[in-house]
Amino acid sequence: MPAHRTHLLLVTLLLTLSGLAISLYQTMVLNIPLSPDSTDRIWIIDTNVTYEPREGRPAKVTLNIPDYDESYSLINERFISNNYGTMVTKNNKNRQVAWSIRRPEGFQSLYYRTTIHKNSSYETKTPSDETYAEKFIFTNPLEKLAAESLIEPIRKQSADIETFVSETVKRLNQQDNHNAQLLLDGDHSALHKAVVATRLLSNAHIPVELIHALPLNEASNVQPTVWMRCFDGNRRLYFNPENGVLGLPKNMLPWWRGTASVAQVKGGRNTHITFSVSSQEVSTLQLAQTEESLQGSLYSRFSLYNLPVQTQHVYHILLTVPLGVLVILVLRTFVGISTFGTFTPVLIALAFRETQLGWGIFLFTTVTALGLVVRAYLEHLRLLLLPRLGIVLTFVVIIMTLISLFSHNIGIERGLSVALFPMVILTMTIERISILWEERGANEALTAGAGSLLAAALSYLLMSSETISYVLFTFPGILLIVIAAMIVIGRYSGYRLSELSRFRAFLKEKADAD
Repeated sequence: MPAHRTHLLLVTLLLTLSGLAISLYQTMVLNIPLSPDSTDRIWIIDTNVTYEPREGRPAKVTLNIPDYDESYSLINERFISNNYGTMVTKNNKNRQVAWSIRRPEGFQSLYYRTTIHKNSSYETKTPSDETYAEKFIFTNPLEKLAAESLIEPIRKQSADIETFVSETVKRLNQQDNHNAQLLLDGDHSALHKAVVATRLLSNAHIPVELIHALPLNEASNVQPTVWMRCFDGNRRLYFNPENGVLGLPKNMLPWWRGTASVAQVKGGRNTHITFSVSSQEVSTLQLAQTEESLQGSLYSRFSLYNLPVQTQHVYHILLTVPLGVLVILVLRTFVGISTFGTFTPVLIALAFRETQLGWGIFLFTTVTALGLVVRAYLEHLRLLLLPRLGIVLTFVVIIMTLISLFSHNIGIERGLSVALFPMVILTMTIERISILWEERGANEALTAGAGSLLAAALSYLLMSSETISYVLFTFPGILLIVIAAMIVIGRYSGYRLSELSRFRAFLKEKADAD
């Protein structure tokens, strides 16, 4: 293969792969949607902590808050309080917010609001900072014997961590199991069952921790539920302490770890905590842009969505122009349609965006036809090129003005959009049609004019598509693929479709001669 062809192939592949890589990164990593109509659900959770302060004493309220490291991502969070100092920290187990005040007066109410989004696909990473309780020592000989009696048969009948934990919980919930009832000591709450199960499993060298998860049900008073969580070396496993069933139900948000309450208040009494959950449907694009993982990122800084809104509207149109040019190249190179240049049909298509296709073709044809009449008369005056073009341009403006006035008086407001046509392009089109008419005849001139309108119409259909405009604006890397396609077209030297009829006649004549 010649060196220039190899170079051409490498450039084309590099542009194509670069465009694909940028677009795939946006869709698969940054979760930018391919459709402008794509929506997703977000959850808004309000946590309200109320208490009565002790007179004359400072108060400190500590609330455990989610860490969002698995299937949910944080969009934003707010800490709402009056005259409180606020500090967010993270200990070995939980992420916490601490509110503090020197002299609280009267009934106190603090709020923590978080907005989250459930990830459609995620990978559970190997926990790097997990801390589990150490082996629990049963000091009571009777409890120690009961624990060993429960664990020993499970050890023989289980095959892995999953079956071991599940079977332990199931046996602990058996009403007729005396060892289990001894260890529970009359407390059959889910929390106590989970605590006892954790102690039993620690003696089997299976580290398990307690997780409190909040059901994402739209309600004003949602209560967290306790779950058991362990790690089997590959993934986190969640178990229901009531029945040993594996798996955290859908729309359950892990909130905090451990046996302590979700909130602790020092310097107060009569503490009450409530959770309220609501949801909203929002644009997936807006959601991707507001997620905290993108804040301050390179994409966030150089995204076209950071431009002023008015400028964004301009680029929504400009970025479709290369696609319109690509359509013209395909029509001219592969189909063989004759047009007045490459960019004239694209500029006409841009005008069609405002006039709409039907009215645009009518107005363009009308102005061009009247301009040709003026141009034909000027030919008899034998003027120089530049003065002739200036006169044609002036008449084009007059014609456009008259069309607007006439259409307004008869109540056809769409005719006013003729002012959106590029005057210089109309002038040059009239001049080129006239020259072509003189040099090659009316048939060639009308064919080129019709071809230009056809190419402009096809370009308009693509450039006016909201989906295509959104995709090119959101994924500008696709323009690199458009350039690669233009390079490939630029190397084409084969037959055009319009030439098939001519060669078909040649082959027929040759067959008749034979």
